[in-house]
Amino acid sequence: TDRIYFGDEVHIDTTNGASLYAYSFVGIPAVRRDVWVRRRRASIVGVCGKGGMVCHAGKYGSIKGVEWNYFVYFTVIGCLSSGDVYVNDNASVHKDEIIATILALLGIIMWWLPPYSPHLNPIEVIWAGMKGKMRSLRLRALTRRDPIASANLALDDFYDKDLTGLY
Repeated sequence: TDRIYFGDEVHIDTTNGASLYAYSFVGIPAVRRDVWVRRRRASIVGVCGKGGMVCHAGKYGSIKGVEWNYFVYFTVIGCLSSGDVYVNDNASVHKDEIIATILALLGIIMWWLPPYSPHLNPIEVIWAGMKGKMRSLRLRALTRRDPIASANLALDDFYDKDLTGLY
């Protein structure tokens, strides 16, 4: 189990800078009058193992199949070695026969999680921790301006971290 690695992606949406709280007179519900506008969407992809995050990358917009394949080709393959087990969820973006063939030729074993089972993927806990750190006072302003830079700073805490409790 020391050589099992989990990969996944997460999306970050930033808004128009609307306040988190609203104020009103006692007994009158607070109403936020500003219009919610998605300012910038970012996607973070990553791989984690028992020793913490192994690699990650970010881009603006959503992840499409080709971009997931580039991440695997240029990042994941360099982080894993022969005999490692690489686990993905069942998202259609992750299913590519060429990737599976290349990983098999390199001796990397590919496993798929059952559909609708994020509770089996420990990287989901890392994504939740990353988003919590991004909402902290320290990173909130940077998250609105540059969500990828904020995610990079938040994920730094998850490298070289013992995650055996998640397995």
